[in-house]
Amino acid sequence: MSAPLPSWNDGTARQALLDFVDAVTTEGASSFVRPEDRPRMRG
Repeated sequence: MSAPLPSWNDGTARQALLDFVDAVTTEGASSFVRPEDRPRMRG
């Protein structure tokens, strides 16, 4: 798997976003959001 957000510089904003995504997508975490409750993006 490639590194997430490869065009972003390492820093606090990038890490905060990665931490947030990890927190809301990890089952069992207190901040987990079920897939059906997540916003859907359409292009």
